[in-house]
Amino acid sequence: MLKILTLLSVCLTTPFFLDPNDTASIKGRIIDSNGPIVQANVALKGTTRGDTTDDMGSFAINELRPGTYTLVVSVIGYKRLEREVRLVIGQVIELELRLEKMTFDLDQVVVTGTMTETSVASSPVKVEVVSPKMLRMNPTGNITEALQTVNGIYNQVDCAVCGTNNLRINGMEGSYTAILIDGNPIMGSLASVYGFNGINPALIDQVEIVRGPSSTLYGSEAMGGVINIRTTNPRFAPKYIVDFSANDLSEMSVDFALAPAVGKGRSLLSGSMYHFDRFIDRNNDGFSDLTRNSRISLFNKWSYGSLDPKGFDAYIKYYGENRMGGTTAFDRSLRGSDEIYGESIYTHRLEAAAMATLRSAASITRVQVSGSFHDQDSYYGDYGYKATQSNMFANITNDRRLGSDVSLLTGASVRYENLEQTFSDNLDFNGADRRFIPGVFVQSEYGNGKAFGVLGGLRVDSYESHGLIYSPRLSLRAQSATGTTLRVNTGTGFRVVNLFTEEHEVITGVREIVIEGEIKPERSRNISVNVNQLLNNGHSATTIDLDVYLTRFTNQIFPEYVSELGQNFIIYRNSDSKSTSRGISMSITQNFDFPLTFSVGGTIQDVFVTEDNGSKRNLEFSSDFLGVFTSSYTFSSRFRPSIDWTGRVVGPMKLPEYEAPFERDLYSPWFTEQNVQFTVRPNNQIELYLSVKNFLNYTQKDAIIDPGNPFGDRFDTSYVYGPLLGRRFMAGVRVRAL
Repeated sequence: MLKILTLLSVCLTTPFFLDPNDTASIKGRIIDSNGPIVQANVALKGTTRGDTTDDMGSFAINELRPGTYTLVVSVIGYKRLEREVRLVIGQVIELELRLEKMTFDLDQVVVTGTMTETSVASSPVKVEVVSPKMLRMNPTGNITEALQTVNGIYNQVDCAVCGTNNLRINGMEGSYTAILIDGNPIMGSLASVYGFNGINPALIDQVEIVRGPSSTLYGSEAMGGVINIRTTNPRFAPKYIVDFSANDLSEMSVDFALAPAVGKGRSLLSGSMYHFDRFIDRNNDGFSDLTRNSRISLFNKWSYGSLDPKGFDAYIKYYGENRMGGTTAFDRSLRGSDEIYGESIYTHRLEAAAMATLRSAASITRVQVSGSFHDQDSYYGDYGYKATQSNMFANITNDRRLGSDVSLLTGASVRYENLEQTFSDNLDFNGADRRFIPGVFVQSEYGNGKAFGVLGGLRVDSYESHGLIYSPRLSLRAQSATGTTLRVNTGTGFRVVNLFTEEHEVITGVREIVIEGEIKPERSRNISVNVNQLLNNGHSATTIDLDVYLTRFTNQIFPEYVSELGQNFIIYRNSDSKSTSRGISMSITQNFDFPLTFSVGGTIQDVFVTEDNGSKRNLEFSSDFLGVFTSSYTFSSRFRPSIDWTGRVVGPMKLPEYEAPFERDLYSPWFTEQNVQFTVRPNNQIELYLSVKNFLNYTQKDAIIDPGNPFGDRFDTSYVYGPLLGRRFMAGVRVRAL
């Protein structure tokens, strides 16, 4: 398979060049009042040609046919600039273009909140944007680790042995969040705990995050929110990027991306490789603190045609992983052993997607088709679990202007899921689960970027087992001349659960599984209020963001950890009690005229179940408080050294309960995990960086219950609330050519 994909990528990325003697070129620098602007997109309107500025703000577009072009320059935080240029044979035009700063990244185009292209400021739904620069502030091959400094998001490790994890939004489990790649919901439940690991940071253009139910647009899995990873447009990608890093534990990773011309289009070929194969046991419990892992991800994306009026984009992605954790003596040859404990997971995953866009003066029509195949072969001790899942998704939307103030989005989608799973000792759960889910949706917006706007929408999905499921939404937005924006959103969400693929603790450890009654879809109702205030005194700019949210659940399914008579249970059922997630979140971001930026945020949340007798029970692994901060400063001296400081503060959370003699604290302590990175730039193409992860060296103790008897009735791997690894040092080099 790898050979076929590599050969296909090479064939499709073979460049075709014009005769240099019959062409012209455009070169130049993009600057502002403080100097060069890095990673600005420079494109020729109506073509596929473009470039991205380097660390000196320089760009070059070579081998152009003679003629008149419109040069378009855009970058986050600056106003868009267009300049007409006329080229003759053999000419090299050199330009220096100065961009005007915006107060904040309000002109940034996002699509996730409304499924239409709109700016951050104009969107009636709040969309948080994570830029590549923010991802590089804490370099890692695992996107979940990079996103844990986003306010309100918590990176939860589900298993202390095999290292699976998920991202919690507003205290809700990761399975409540829909993961999209370029708007395609093809992760599937089987990939939910591994989906982020195969995404190369080098190919990410931006990450868009929407909190709260988004089932009106994206159906099931979008009950708690949406994370959409938008990959780089090959039309604007650098010629190549290579990023190599290693740390003192012998973890090694290589990420690369190439973007050659392909006839009238561009191609982006990307790869990510990670390897770690050492046994490290700093807490002396007999189990490795870090999962041994070898993985590879290959990604190839093509873009044909111009951005306006029509275009075609497609990608194919392969992900393979071999992860293993366990005791000192365990190796892969002992998979399934009932004497030496270990957990071994083989994963193979293939994805493909295509999108065609047709623009006219009055509407934009998009057609998306995608599919994925996921294969998992795993052992948790002597417990075997094998599963395959095939997902197909098709979606067509039409975004039409009905006047200067009104737009109408209509769409239809169909999703097919086929999950086949085999358990080594529980034949009752073996077999296939097939779902064919058609749906239609409609959404209308009044205002279209003006001071006041209102958006309403409705989705209807048809499930064979559950009938029709309706998901309405309503959003209001109001802006004042003083820089205040008010957003009010309300809507419903639903989730059809795949218990054994989403709840990893079901198939790891030795807790007995108890399922009470028929599992029905979970439902939710949500209301959230967002207030955003911009302050600009001419020398610095501040944004203050405040969110208040309340979500109530019906039929919610959650694991109930019970220990009785020396045996551990996990009980799953649709709860008759009222479940609630509520909280308040606030963040402050500051930009100065000099090269210093910082952001600090905090979320106070309460996630609980109200029992029939009126008593309140907190849900496990939902912290009462989450705090995050990031800070970056670039020195003006030679090599332009910079320092990035990122971190999180985590408050107490309810934890599983265990019987004597393995009692543990029922609530975790406060802790903080902080990282610092130093970067120097010897020239325009090379960056050298040194990172210190978790430099305060905080680690959780006793993450595994009864590690001396892993095949016994008390053994459990889910008691994880904090980092399992202490301080470590990483060094890397990043090379980029335009």
